[in-house]
Amino acid sequence: VVLIQAYIESMRSILASDSWNTKTTICWGLRDRWLTYDGVEDFCDGLKHNVVQLPMAGHHAQEDRGEELGNIIKRILRG
Repeated sequence: VVLIQAYIESMRSILASDSWNTKTTICWGLRDRWLTYDGVEDFCDGLKHNVVQLPMAGHHAQEDRGEELGNIIKRILRG
């Protein structure tokens, strides 16, 4: 748990940095057993990035909802 918390804080620090200029979308599986959605709200608080909720996906959204996630990625890339 301590390692996960340290990793999450490290990622948040990177994404919150003024040097991070890449537009970022975080796709979150609402059925994630490892990291709850309450955690992503805290994680994204104050960040300038988009969060997309995937209600039927768990921790491995690409495996649980691959087609749905692929469509989201296509929309992002097409602008």
